[in-house]
Amino acid sequence: MRYYVYCESDEPLVEPFILAEVVRDIDDDRSLSLAAAIAGPRACILTRRELLQSPERRAALDAWDARDDSMFETETHLLTRTGRVGTVRLHVVDENEREPMKRSAGRLPLDRRMRETVLMARGLREVTRQITQRARALRVELHEQLREEKKVGDQVG
Repeated sequence: MRYYVYCESDEPLVEPFILAEVVRDIDDDRSLSLAAAIAGPRACILTRRELLQSPERRAALDAWDARDDSMFETETHLLTRTGRVGTVRLHVVDENEREPMKRSAGRLPLDRRMRETVLMARGLREVTRQITQRARALRVELHEQLREEKKVGDQVG
């Protein structure tokens, strides 16, 4: 089973986006999937079929398939600048449910330790984003090199 971690931002400038795609070989409880482990407080775990059921979700899937991370990057920039974070915890959408839970805007926690934890998590998220971008760039570069080598091999042979 292939799951997508679909996120809706509290920021009005940010359209919904897909944070991750997780492939499972067992069709089981979504809340126990790897997608559930990486989903954040404003995320739903959906299948491709469920994403195709609404124009908003379809647009997020199209952006994901095109490797367009601009909404994630915009949200990260805005969250870093404003210090806002979502307040709703993971909500798993089942087959009978069509719309995700609505969220309310949140702020940094007042508790010092909790605030430090949130800020550290944001830093880790940024580092992860940078690593992921670099890995994608290297993967594309490698695929292009392999295509070129194959073309040369086909011309020689």
